[in-house]
Amino acid sequence: MKKEAELLMQEAIVKIPPSKNATKQGVHPDTQKQKITPGGAAGGNFPGFNYFGGPVVNTPQAYTIFLGDWSSAANKKRANRLTQFVIDMMHSDYMHILTQYGCGTSGQVVKELFIANANHNLSDANIHAILQNAINSLTIPEPTNHSNIYMVFLDDNTGVKGSITMCEKASDNAFGYHNFFKTAANNFCYYSVVPGLSDACLKNTCSNDASCSLHLGETQEQRQTQVTSHEFSEMISDPKLNAWFDKNSGNENGDICNGNAGTITVGPNTWTVQKMYSKLDDMTSNGAVTCITTLPSLSVVPLARYWNPGATDHFYTTNLNELSYNNQGWGYENIQCYLFATQRPATVPLYRYWNPGATDHFYTTNWGELGAGAHGWTLESIQGYVYSVHVPGTVPLYRYWNAQSADHFYTTNWAELGTGAHGWAFELVQCYVYPGI
Repeated sequence: MKKEAELLMQEAIVKIPPSKNATKQGVHPDTQKQKITPGGAAGGNFPGFNYFGGPVVNTPQAYTIFLGDWSSAANKKRANRLTQFVIDMMHSDYMHILTQYGCGTSGQVVKELFIANANHNLSDANIHAILQNAINSLTIPEPTNHSNIYMVFLDDNTGVKGSITMCEKASDNAFGYHNFFKTAANNFCYYSVVPGLSDACLKNTCSNDASCSLHLGETQEQRQTQVTSHEFSEMISDPKLNAWFDKNSGNENGDICNGNAGTITVGPNTWTVQKMYSKLDDMTSNGAVTCITTLPSLSVVPLARYWNPGATDHFYTTNLNELSYNNQGWGYENIQCYLFATQRPATVPLYRYWNPGATDHFYTTNWGELGAGAHGWTLESIQGYVYSVHVPGTVPLYRYWNAQSADHFYTTNWAELGTGAHGWAFELVQCYVYPGI
């Protein structure tokens, strides 16, 4: 297992050049605008970016925490603006980019709060302690709800030092980061940290403004909202550092597009954000489109495939947290395909059933097969919505049955079993879906 410090360092918006062979143990070139490689490769420009089985934050419940001295009228106004930005971001098209990572289509700010702090040179351990004390005093809730996220904003006089150093007089290497820890009650606490990002902070961090991901020509608010959008997107799509990232570089979705600024408009407000990586756009455009601020080309959700050798059962779900905290014997295999979360024109429901006697999950678009449940099968849910006929961009989802193991199997890859092999009998094309990763 990698050391926490090594993992934490990967999550920072770091400011130092990359090594020639970047790995999960290295750091990201986040002060420099990413150079997009030519399109056309299978899987787009970043075929290594994938899902690795960890939890995500679905429909985030955010707490904006302003740490330090925010007592002046100007600082209170800035804090209120930052909270409004988080509210607007979660109700904008920007949030829809993250649906492809299982994060939902919206969220909410539950509470804005201020916590006094006289220590202007914090370590990450100090931040853990501050959050734990806030939980103990009931200032913020114990994160029993896995959708809770804690977004910490530091005042202009406070920096962070350690493997990640921000807004200090020397050795600065970051503009923000996200991390997690286990609380005293044994719950995972997901949080991000964004410093003041004043002119002085930027000058400490970047000797060459042109190569930096933030710039002195931007306002302080623009810098903070840009970094907040980066850390928010990574925090909810990779909260424990084991969900969505690039296996080749270690980059998360925010890192891939780091330094590429854009804007979103919600109501009367126009905000600066960082463009965010869209895996679906990267794949469907063969690398021509990677970083966006608007709706992705497909507003769909991933269908993950699992296998349980003890139960001899394949399981498919669009809820990436269904097995992430307790896998119950199922091991993650892949993102099999993408479905619509809500019904669209010409789509039909994909029903999910469970048979405890056969220890088998079954999926069908044909209500007439089992209806509300029959022959030991219980209707569990509508898993998503799919096409019953081929439409451009979709592929068949093939259905197989293995009588010996009493297991149904679904795949978009005809080469896996073809017309049938190893005890599996091909039954039919169940539906048409957008291909997975």
